[in-house]
Amino acid sequence: MNKKELVDAIATQTAATKKDANAVLTAALTTIMDTVSSGQTVRLNGFGTFKLIHASNKTLDFSPSKHFEQRMYMPHFTNSL
Repeated sequence: MNKKELVDAIATQTAATKKDANAVLTAALTTIMDTVSSGQTVRLNGFGTFKLIHASNKTLDFSPSKHFEQRMYMPHFTNSL
């Protein structure tokens, strides 16, 4: 299912217009992405949890004498089923 199909399903189930369903879905997804990007966890009971996980450290070498490690994080979803 893609976003258009999801919007159509939401509009059908809620008797909302497709424009309104799209606005609500976009707002919900944006809120989840912004919250997780800020380091917080989003838990939706009966659905799952979105959070950032530590993926790895990446060493960046700019010259033989100068390098630094960058902590790498990635979004992660765990279903609650």
